Amino acid sequence: METIGSPLLWGAFALLVVLALQVDLVLMRHGGPHKVTVREAAWWSLGWVVLALAFNAGLW
Repeated sequence: METIGSPLLWGAFALLVVLALQVDLVLMRHGGPHKVTVREAAWWSLGWVVLALAFNAGLW
């Protein structure tokens, strides 16, 4: 069975996951806790979905 899962691809994926976690957990904490509005949650969700689709396009 052939696969596109090369070590370079897995490394890039791992780096992308670490960067996404860093953005979510570290960079977004600067303002302290705040009430998240539906609009803000929708924008963040859209951003993560677009990022996932871009990664999928790269695999395709």
